Amino acid sequence: MRPIIQTLIYTGLRKSELLNLKWEHIQNDKLVIQASKTNKTRFIPMHPKLKDIFQKLPKKNNFVFTNISGTKLDETTLDHKFRAAVKRAKILHCSLHATRHTAASLLIDAGANIVQVKEFLGHSDIRTTMIYIHLFPSQLQETVDKISF
Repeated sequence: MRPIIQTLIYTGLRKSELLNLKWEHIQNDKLVIQASKTNKTRFIPMHPKLKDIFQKLPKKNNFVFTNISGTKLDETTLDHKFRAAVKRAKILHCSLHATRHTAASLLIDAGANIVQVKEFLGHSDIRTTMIYIHLFPSQLQETVDKISF
């Protein structure tokens, strides 16, 4: 489950995009994704750690993430595995979709601007992106510390 969660956070992929991710979508230093919601192609730069993750995965068929038998991972199995991982980690109230929020928040924390995050997530409206960004307490403190008079 760890490679799946890492992929979701490093890419901000939607669940359907992850389930349909094929090896052919991994091109050089980027992922080429046919966005399920907007039907637009988006190019996601690949984090160096993600390259390592992909290199270690078994290539059982065209799909990057498969079940034990090597067939395409289905939504029910993915949801079940994710809930089990969250429970083992003792995390409360966490959905698989929350990894998109995590990706957006980590990008902002690392210095990305809202437009960059919008493009990364494949949103057509920046107002949607605003919903995904959650500031960390340290960021709020940094903001307050900027006030000087």
